[in-house]
Amino acid sequence: MKFNNRYLLLLIPMVLTIVIINYMSFDKKDTKLYDVKLRNIVDKNMFAMYLEKKQEDGTSTYVVDEGSTWPEEGYTFNKTMSGCIDGDGNKIEEEILTYDEETHIATVDTGITAYCYLYFDIKEAFVPDMYVSDEEKLSTGDGYLVYHDGEGTYAANEAGDKSYRFSGNNPNNYVCLDGNTSGDGECEDITKLYRVIGWFPEENDPSKYRMKIIKSEYITSAELEISSPGKASKDTSYTTEYTSRVESTDVDGFYWSGDSSIEWNNWRESTLNKTLNSESGKYLTSLSAYTNIIENTKWYIGGNTLNNITKQSSMKTAYDNELGANKLTTSSSQCTDNSTSKVPCTDALLYQTSKVGLMYATEYGYASAPKNWGTQLYSYDKKANRSENWLYNGVNEWTLSRPADITYAAFYVYSSGYVYDHAVSDVRLGVRPVLVLKSETTIKSGDGSKGSPWRINLQSS
Repeated sequence: MKFNNRYLLLLIPMVLTIVIINYMSFDKKDTKLYDVKLRNIVDKNMFAMYLEKKQEDGTSTYVVDEGSTWPEEGYTFNKTMSGCIDGDGNKIEEEILTYDEETHIATVDTGITAYCYLYFDIKEAFVPDMYVSDEEKLSTGDGYLVYHDGEGTYAANEAGDKSYRFSGNNPNNYVCLDGNTSGDGECEDITKLYRVIGWFPEENDPSKYRMKIIKSEYITSAELEISSPGKASKDTSYTTEYTSRVESTDVDGFYWSGDSSIEWNNWRESTLNKTLNSESGKYLTSLSAYTNIIENTKWYIGGNTLNNITKQSSMKTAYDNELGANKLTTSSSQCTDNSTSKVPCTDALLYQTSKVGLMYATEYGYASAPKNWGTQLYSYDKKANRSENWLYNGVNEWTLSRPADITYAAFYVYSSGYVYDHAVSDVRLGVRPVLVLKSETTIKSGDGSKGSPWRINLQSS
């Protein structure tokens, strides 16, 4: 969706004119807005409503809507453009306006007379329809989006979690987090370029979907403010098999545990994890424009045994063992906790709630074309597994998952493509942070290609 700034300039005098007329009418009523709660009714003496409308050339503008109720379907509240003015027509800088998208009630928390204007954007579908289930593209190994409902073409091996996941060679699933919501060009800052793993239903409300993204390029020591990193090995012997997916030729490497002195595979205690998730750290502060839409997510950090994840011939079985019906619990005998003399796991070793994680081992597996989902992850070093997997870059890199029956290792993607385990404090590998965006997140512009990545609406609160 494109937005032409010239329309915004035209709107400004329109807003001011309406404000003066309606404010005079409102002022005569001598009513305080903070006392008003109108059950979805738009009182024109107090509020102005603007709805986004698409033009034939693909651009958008906002028009005054004279309806008597706030829009309940098809629109989302644009907090950035909305606001209030005082009796002199001056914008009130304090954030006094709130709008509840579930109850459709607008309220203003102020003791002064004010007049407010609310903008609403057309709400895009959470998944672009054009990307879902193109069988022809999937059959050739090209990248596309698969709906994992367990009932489709690949039912036996789908995750069955109602997720939408990109699979195949090199899909158009790029998203740019550079703060620009209406750009159509490349992401000028390559460190802000991400790719969409897919859309996943919320655990507590499966009707809502959250966008999960992974950094396109590997994070650098400069982005983490870590000095003297190691280097992650990269195998360039397979680069002719697939379309180039990263620009990095020299990848910084990091210990999974964050330090060579930390030998235990508890992600919660990893200093790499703590650095990535530091609210005052350079990585998250560089994404401050998106703070309101990055979800505080429950990550399953327990993994499962080496055989239960890497040596299952069905990706569905591996997924169930890692994240599905058979994932580890505190009563799982195959999970040991090094901090308490290898007794059964505690919740602290199985879950973490934070903003930043890494990809799961089976997410890497499902990124390959569906015809490869009957291959065990330990054997994902065949040409088809590599060339038809958009998450494979030929770099040794960490996943979030760990072998629960070994207290010192985590799973990683080897440079030839297979997944196995490695000691968390013995080797420094590539790292690509993963973020989950809130369910109300919508795409504003772009087509998902690397040359025109998706831009995200920033109005969510």
